[in-house]
Amino acid sequence: MAFNNPRWRRFVSAHLLKRVEPIAGSIVYCKLLGLPNRIIGTPDHTGIYVGRKRVIELNGNEKIIEVDYYNFLNGSSVRSGTELYVACDMNGNVLYDPAIARRAIAARNTHNGYHLIRNNCHMFTSRCIKGTNNDPLDATFKNVERNIKKHFGVPMISWRTVKQ
Repeated sequence: MAFNNPRWRRFVSAHLLKRVEPIAGSIVYCKLLGLPNRIIGTPDHTGIYVGRKRVIELNGNEKIIEVDYYNFLNGSSVRSGTELYVACDMNGNVLYDPAIARRAIAARNTHNGYHLIRNNCHMFTSRCIKGTNNDPLDATFKNVERNIKKHFGVPMISWRTVKQ
């Protein structure tokens, strides 16, 4: 069945279901342009929503920074600049944990280094979710999703488009 395909589920969740408001401690992502999916996995950029339309991210300049929606979506030449998505359960309830936001805020304005494979935005996001140091397996969007499922005890994630 087509709905079992992760790409199809993500498309339906993001484009056909109601838009939602993230809550501090929720996980957000935007799509990237121009990166070959077959080489690096799903080309997405993740971060932690901390309230007031602000997201904390590890950017390509090696710094963990707090940005508004616009800069999260357009902060580099490879970001799509279009839609922001938030992790929800299959009923459309935003998945959030204030502890995730606290960990992201504590890391804000620090230099964390950056490496496309060994220390990227997905590893920062996973570290905020898990509250532990990086696992080399956390370097992909797929593993961010795995960490969300485990942390919140949900079997599937519905990525919903954020109201902007």
